Amino acid sequence: AAAAGRHNILYIGPAGTGKTMAARRIPTILPPLTLEESIEVSKIYSICGLLKPDTPLVLQRPFRSPHHSTTAQAMAGGGRNPKPGEISLASYGTLFLDELTEFQPKILDLLRQPMEEGSITVSRLNQTVVFPAKTMIAAAMNPCKCGFFPDLGKCRCTPTQIRRYLNRVSGPFLDRIDIGVEVPRQDLGMMAAEKGIDEGSFPQTEQRNSSAVMRARVMEARARQEKRFADESISYNSQMTRRQIEEHCRLSGEDAVFLEKVERQQGISARGHGKILKVARTLADLDGQAEIGRMQLAEAIGFRSFEKKYWGSL
Repeated sequence: AAAAGRHNILYIGPAGTGKTMAARRIPTILPPLTLEESIEVSKIYSICGLLKPDTPLVLQRPFRSPHHSTTAQAMAGGGRNPKPGEISLASYGTLFLDELTEFQPKILDLLRQPMEEGSITVSRLNQTVVFPAKTMIAAAMNPCKCGFFPDLGKCRCTPTQIRRYLNRVSGPFLDRIDIGVEVPRQDLGMMAAEKGIDEGSFPQTEQRNSSAVMRARVMEARARQEKRFADESISYNSQMTRRQIEEHCRLSGEDAVFLEKVERQQGISARGHGKILKVARTLADLDGQAEIGRMQLAEAIGFRSFEKKYWGSL
């Protein structure tokens, strides 16, 4: 869903459960760059001197994974002669923030504008430059220092330690996350299946979820978006404005009441309301449905529950 609609996604769970591995597989399910996208990405890489002499065009969607010790200038861009930063180098691809809570809060907060607007403005003494930042943010984090919260039977952290750990990620940054996914520890059966042991004993639905199959579904969903926004200035569901949400994300009367009730109970913001509808629209596209149904709406709401479960519980 994140790949299909270019939605920002957060993986949260204990260490060693595959969060990083899942994020690094995102490029395998993204469609190829279009010529226009390839040219724009190549311009960015050319400015930074990163184009290879024998490859004048970037042909693969970028995947950038800066270390959590990176500086604000490296992330946003800048310098005496301003050059693009990591957020721009990941345009039309993925910017992966592993160990999210280890990034300085100011680094995460400077990403808030480009996450919303698809560009970043770098101002220096003599000039102001606007760089593209049309990227999908993927982030991964543990729920606490020991990694077991909210399982109080295993978590060894005090409430103060948990609060201090989670509060390194600000509410406004979390509000710009479209999809939150809990990544639990895997059972031995699933690990055996990944190694090819007794694969026939596992459900066929699990075997069918290969990158090639998922990529085909992503491309079908993106084709529906291209048709939907043929006369608009956007290409993805995640870019929809309020007007476009009202036009393309209509709900039945019962579903609208259901959503309003859930949002009131969970304290979801106006931005969160829009993100739920955008994700629900993408889920309907993946299912090949013209209208958003209760199933897609409930799933999109579930993808927003992480904020209340972890940050709200404190």
